[in-house]
Amino acid sequence: TLMLTMDRGARPGAEELLEHPWVRENGIASTKPLVDTVRKGLKEFLNMNRLKKRALQVIATNLSQDGLDAMRDTFEAIDADKNGTITIQELRYALA
Repeated sequence: TLMLTMDRGARPGAEELLEHPWVRENGIASTKPLVDTVRKGLKEFLNMNRLKKRALQVIATNLSQDGLDAMRDTFEAIDADKNGTITIQELRYALA
């Protein structure tokens, strides 16, 4: 979970993470290249993240403050457990 820490200040650096047992194999960090399918999957994930960021940027630049406020209110109304994400169940309930 250390590697997934969102806060850059709290997230360990690369050197510390390379010492983590999850990354090491028999006490040594592996130098094997990533399998093509893993590399392709990571690249697709990165591209999806760029698309998501761009979509949010387009929305933010084209909506008025009232529109953004309405969107936030709608999101918060759907997010029943107030954890900042909308689950499939919450979305289904909102659309029902």
